[in-house]
Amino acid sequence: LLRLGSCEPAAPEGDVEDDQALRSHRRLSEHFERNLRWHDSDAAKLDRAGLLPKLEYAGLRLKEVYMAHSEEPMKVRRVTVPANYESNPQSRRLHALLDMVNSTLRFELPRDRVRAMAILSAATQRYVGNASTGSLPALARAAVVYNNGKQAYADAVNDAVKANPAWEARLQELSVQLNEGNVTQITNMTKQEAILLTFLAQTLRENAGERWKSDQFLGKRTQDCAGRTELEGACVGDVGFSVSVYEDAPTNPFYRVIVFNGGTPESEREYMMFLHRLWIIERFQDELMLTWNLDAGAGTTKNMTERRAAVEFERPVRCAFKDTNFQPLHEVERIAESLRLTSRQIAEQGYWVLAKQVIRRILPKDRNREEEPTTYFTGTGTGAMHAGLASMWLRTEDDKVYESYLIAGVGFECATRRVFKDVRASDAAEYLHSYTHVMDVYGNAMDRKVGEDCLFGRRSFEAGLDGREFCEKVIGHTGPELFYHGEPLDVRADKGIQQTPTLQMLEAQQALEACTYFTHSAWYAAMLLMDDDVLYYDGKTDGGCQLRDPLPADDRLEKCPLVTAADQECLLLLDNVQPLPVTAMFITAGSLAACICCIGMSGYVCLRRVRDDRHLYQDDGENMPWPCCCLKRRLESDREAKARQRVKDKRMKALKKEMKKQGIATDEVYEVELNGNKKKKKQSKRSQGKGDKADDAQALKPDEDQR
Repeated sequence: LLRLGSCEPAAPEGDVEDDQALRSHRRLSEHFERNLRWHDSDAAKLDRAGLLPKLEYAGLRLKEVYMAHSEEPMKVRRVTVPANYESNPQSRRLHALLDMVNSTLRFELPRDRVRAMAILSAATQRYVGNASTGSLPALARAAVVYNNGKQAYADAVNDAVKANPAWEARLQELSVQLNEGNVTQITNMTKQEAILLTFLAQTLRENAGERWKSDQFLGKRTQDCAGRTELEGACVGDVGFSVSVYEDAPTNPFYRVIVFNGGTPESEREYMMFLHRLWIIERFQDELMLTWNLDAGAGTTKNMTERRAAVEFERPVRCAFKDTNFQPLHEVERIAESLRLTSRQIAEQGYWVLAKQVIRRILPKDRNREEEPTTYFTGTGTGAMHAGLASMWLRTEDDKVYESYLIAGVGFECATRRVFKDVRASDAAEYLHSYTHVMDVYGNAMDRKVGEDCLFGRRSFEAGLDGREFCEKVIGHTGPELFYHGEPLDVRADKGIQQTPTLQMLEAQQALEACTYFTHSAWYAAMLLMDDDVLYYDGKTDGGCQLRDPLPADDRLEKCPLVTAADQECLLLLDNVQPLPVTAMFITAGSLAACICCIGMSGYVCLRRVRDDRHLYQDDGENMPWPCCCLKRRLESDREAKARQRVKDKRMKALKKEMKKQGIATDEVYEVELNGNKKKKKQSKRSQGKGDKADDAQALKPDEDQR
């Protein structure tokens, strides 16, 4: 058509009709040349609108795309596709999701049924409140996503809204009601995306019309919503339990979907910590690693194995997380009083006590079950958990099986055994169908799942999408490191007093929020499930489906933790430090110092006195000075004895020498000497002067008889 002017047909001569056709053809060519208006566009915008064809087909590469306006044929848009351009499948999926929001939901085929459940679950999410409460920063914890420009919804939804003038006016009206002004001028991407997703939920409800039957709530209202009845649904900030009912009537067969709503992100987090605290302490780190390796098909790096903090930093966080008093519901006393329940019931089982009452409103015990329409349960987050619990409970109570589709839910088998004891967790539950992203931290690593477990998003995650760069930073950390959000703790380390959680722990917590922004979102799950390459015709997914059997009733292998080793480990952190007894320390130190000095001085004086020989030459009446005066007699006696012995030895040596010359036996000399000494001691006490030697020799001289 665009080359019509250069492809003029040759007309036979003499044919008038052909001449007229040729002239008409020339006029058409001239008309195109005069009126045709070319407009260049961007391939990325075309891709976000879902209108960009496949980039490669049968070995050929897409070069250009030409589009003619349906109402203005002369307006042609020309798009040149760069050779290095890579398509973003998320944009196409999101536009397919918008198309499904505007269309009638279908439940006959497995794939259509799963997509309808995902959209209904997403439509019950509460991101913003009414005009008086303003925006709720439900997405604010994923600030890392917006800081890096990785938001998943805002750009594509804005393009779709701009293409639809009616949507643009309604979105602007919603933004004004929320006191946010012009939505296109909101610089805070968190608020902008929350408003856009709320707008999509409202659009789905409006398009459903009478098929969206009711919203029921049981709990405590905020002051702004105090005038609402129990059949008007929950507001942002209401504390309680709510469900929505969608009926696809009048159709044959008649389908009904009961959507179990989740709470606000803050209440859901504390509820999960209340239910899964033991699992987080004991099993979460290992299960997260298995999710990364097996479900997501990614490999473990050395950096991941070294991310766990040192014991002196991790143990205080673990103990503080263990001792945190998580509550299943806030204001338990007031809720129990208004609903005529006991505080103990709500404190032990949380929302499940309220959920059973709401279920009985919709499905009373005495209902006619034969005329009941085909009913499905669905939900997301903790709403998905309650949908599964409701199916298992009604199977026991009413002997009726209701199929449940759990979209981006959380595991609950171990929590059922420990908390929800009126539900039999050991029975097979093939009627439960869980659809979880391959890297959903809460869905795959938090507790165990039962029934059919289908994983989706394997291909896109392997391609680096779905927040893979954020999820990778979480692997290797323990559960308490990721989920402790209390006050900083002081710890004693090698470098002195430091604080925990450390900077690495805080960065891992931010990465976890960014990861779950993609992988634990009902809207993102619905967007991925719109792709035929992700969700197959029979309801199976690209990540595979398998039937998970429940654990035996006795659980001999203790796969569900009932106690934690942290109870004993935390005893090592008890603070036994007492203030220093400064006064007693000074008294003790002074006394010891004085005693040591006294003993040292006495020893020094004694040593100096013992080494002095002058007292040996003093008169007997002269006493030794202190402190050796008491030793005077003993010292004098010892010295005199030694002096006499030396003199004696000298005399005996000379005597032996002389006797040897005279030929006298040595033994006889010793005997004479011994006898002579004894006699001498009796006669005289001491010998003096130089004559002692001669006297001793005469005394020792033997007579003739002895000789």
